[in-house]
Amino acid sequence: MIRFQSTVKGIPVRVLLDCGAGETFLSAQFAHDKGLPIRKMQNLRQCRGAIKGEDEQTVVTTVSEYTSPLAFSIQGYHQRMKFTLADLDNDYDIYLGMKWLIEHEPRVHWGKGEVEIPIPGAHGRSVTIKSQTQTSVRTLFSREFKREVRKGRVREVYLCRLEMVEPVLASMPMTLEVEPPGEAKMAVAIKEETEKEVPEGEIAEEKAEREKDKTLHRGWSKVMSDPSLHPAARRVVGEYRDIFCDEIPKLPPRRSVKFAIDLEPGHPPPTRPPYRLSFGELDEMRRQLDDLLAKGFIRLSVSPFAAPAFFVAKKDGSLRMCINYRAINKITIKDKYAMPRPEELLDHLHGAKIFSVLDMRQFFYQLHIQLGDEPKTAICTWYGNYEWLVMPFGMCNPPPTSQRAI
Repeated sequence: MIRFQSTVKGIPVRVLLDCGAGETFLSAQFAHDKGLPIRKMQNLRQCRGAIKGEDEQTVVTTVSEYTSPLAFSIQGYHQRMKFTLADLDNDYDIYLGMKWLIEHEPRVHWGKGEVEIPIPGAHGRSVTIKSQTQTSVRTLFSREFKREVRKGRVREVYLCRLEMVEPVLASMPMTLEVEPPGEAKMAVAIKEETEKEVPEGEIAEEKAEREKDKTLHRGWSKVMSDPSLHPAARRVVGEYRDIFCDEIPKLPPRRSVKFAIDLEPGHPPPTRPPYRLSFGELDEMRRQLDDLLAKGFIRLSVSPFAAPAFFVAKKDGSLRMCINYRAINKITIKDKYAMPRPEELLDHLHGAKIFSVLDMRQFFYQLHIQLGDEPKTAICTWYGNYEWLVMPFGMCNPPPTSQRAI
């Protein structure tokens, strides 16, 4: 597309070079809004072109108005010309159509995005205008942006976010069927293989089992490949392969100890808005939420409680999602379960010769929240609100609950 910023009677306009339009069109709404001199045609005319139509659709429209000769300027090119008024797409104010192209016979350099317009009577001289198809991105602070707006340099503002979409159908063999000419065109993806119908529940269950096996095997292989592992310990690890996993693959079974959240009476549910995050953090937020949903650790929430989430960088460069539960922690009745004293634990090791260390993998995620207390753990994100089904990090009572379970 070749497009320009130009002026009509000194008023900025957006111009599209369009060889599919028969006339040189000016937006009727623009002309009326700006008070340009308008005349009525003696006879109605029909024009063919992409005017207020869908993509790849040829529209025949009736026009009845045109303008008096107006001063039209594009960069170093100036001309007085008449415009036919029509309802144009909102993206442009002027279509330079075939009438203008035939009259001026410009040379278009598509690769450079330039249009060379000969100057009448100038003995071969021409004016080169550059398309604004390539848009540069400029970073502004809020103060600079306000100054640009006050000076009238900003006409339109858009809030955009780029997000990667996974190619779901990339690996699926398909053909395309297109409707006959004259009808709306629609591409239909048809899978060429006929698969045996399997209930959705069985497919989901089988997929979950495969993912669980992958996770368990990865953790088990990591332990078995350690050269410092004692042969006796290697036999134990080989026998209890399903215990040595990197992550908890799914929602654990309910145990006798559950995480309860008891609040002081008389306090309204604390609510905080979500924090501002970078694009990279938003993508990571989406990924981690999808992972927690797939494992069944969280679910969508309509709770009146809301705690914001943010990220902290780990040593390996990955991001850890943290939740600011300080507001609800202030009104939570503290669990007074006694934690063991380190010096007493060391006293019990007196005289011991063999020591074993057990590290519970993601132990917080192995304990359920007490039924009815899940809404109190709600977190607010740009992708909606969620509440935990397992014990989350960041609240004040998980450590004593964990010790009670042990």
